[in-house]
Amino acid sequence: MYLAPPPKQETLYSNLLPVGRYAPNFFMAETTHRKPGEIWTIFKEMDVRTGGEWFLKEGKFVSFHDLTQEPWSKVCDVGTVEKFQTDEWALANDQERKNDFVRLLGLALRNLLSSKGVWYIEPRNGIGFYYFAPTRDLSPRVVQWKRIKQSERTVFQAYPGKKDPTRIAYYRHLAFEPWFRRLGGIWFLEITPTYHFTSDGKIASRYRESYLSGIKRIEKHVAVAGNVFFWAHFLTERDLFSKTSPFLTFAELLEFPVEFGIRDEDWVAKAEEDEKELLREAENAELPLIYEG
Repeated sequence: MYLAPPPKQETLYSNLLPVGRYAPNFFMAETTHRKPGEIWTIFKEMDVRTGGEWFLKEGKFVSFHDLTQEPWSKVCDVGTVEKFQTDEWALANDQERKNDFVRLLGLALRNLLSSKGVWYIEPRNGIGFYYFAPTRDLSPRVVQWKRIKQSERTVFQAYPGKKDPTRIAYYRHLAFEPWFRRLGGIWFLEITPTYHFTSDGKIASRYRESYLSGIKRIEKHVAVAGNVFFWAHFLTERDLFSKTSPFLTFAELLEFPVEFGIRDEDWVAKAEEDEKELLREAENAELPLIYEG
């Protein structure tokens, strides 16, 4: 006789963050400029600060910003400005249109995170990722956040050498790899947590790959899930002090309720000692599962 395990409801959390809203319209116009540097030089001479939600392509200026208004009208032919509904690209099956839409989304995301002290880097060989910028004095950077209870996370910190504790071996930055995906007609930002390692807070450590593979080997599910939840909170928080984007917002992480699950005490019994400790410290000893979308 086999007795089935007692029913237990569980929630599967994904690493897919739905795009809550994007700019309803985008603009396109002809321009004589061919390099972004030319545009930024003109804006600098005008002593104006603008967002970076635009790009140049085949003699066209493409932007979420209204190109009929200054300072945009100074860098394109206003007489050729066309206004389009963004859904024409966002919901298109044409790959080129989808790619251009994702490019604008990526620029909007970069502008949003830059205002929140998160930088973007694209290695020569590898996937681009965002990482927390260093503090001016290279002291630890701690960010307050809340899931169920108020907590904090150290997102930038120096680590001393094992042989010589007086010397800084590297600085570790919390990071994530972004990827925009359209599933079922809905756009999501796929969050893949990772880390960045620098020698002085800015220059990538020559041992970055070794440090990264080392931490990936020892990190357990709880740590990875926690980083996904943290980045989701960081991208969706809205209060009087948080930076927002007029062109891009996000909703809550995609989740799936199911009618079965694993009892926490059974999971803990099978865990290794270091993972048991993490589970005990987790909120109500719950271990949310990550479904990689």
